[in-house]
Amino acid sequence: MRRQAFHNQLMSATFQALIFGQKFVKNTLSADVIYLVRLNQSCDDSRSDDEMVYPEDDGRIEVLNSSIDVVELLCRNEECPQWIDISVFGSDKHKTLLKLECCGRFHSDENRMYYFSNGTHPFGIKSPYLRPWLKPSQKFSLPSTINAIKSARNNVHPYSFMDKIRLKLCGLKNRIECESEERMNIL
Repeated sequence: MRRQAFHNQLMSATFQALIFGQKFVKNTLSADVIYLVRLNQSCDDSRSDDEMVYPEDDGRIEVLNSSIDVVELLCRNEECPQWIDISVFGSDKHKTLLKLECCGRFHSDENRMYYFSNGTHPFGIKSPYLRPWLKPSQKFSLPSTINAIKSARNNVHPYSFMDKIRLKLCGLKNRIECESEERMNIL
């Protein structure tokens, strides 16, 4: 995929991810974005011979300030990852953090990229990480961009302060329910 075509797809996916993500979150998402890129998020054991992989990308996470930087990182010899999942991940007053989770297989043939049939190839527009305790239509707050970046680097889910409290309460409630069930089984 040529750099300009990839850049056009990235800009379209960025816009779509912001619109889609806004449906789920309380934060007002800014169009001024930065990107958190997680490379090589696929299992590439059974790849085709014409698919390029970069083992040095294993575990690599980059925070990039512009779409041009993303193109520089992900377009290699007119090849790009076969799929890239994009979603809102963090938010501050003036910036939105978008997460790009990238396949480790690189290819130049657009027809072999995921999401080709819906025209967003190689980008799949995904929801932000949904909180398990929320009702389907209930919105939640994203963590700050700095906290989201820290959580990604530590390989944990980013939660806002209130989410962490809810998570602890859910865990406590579940533990109490489990202990009550165990007592009932003993009797």
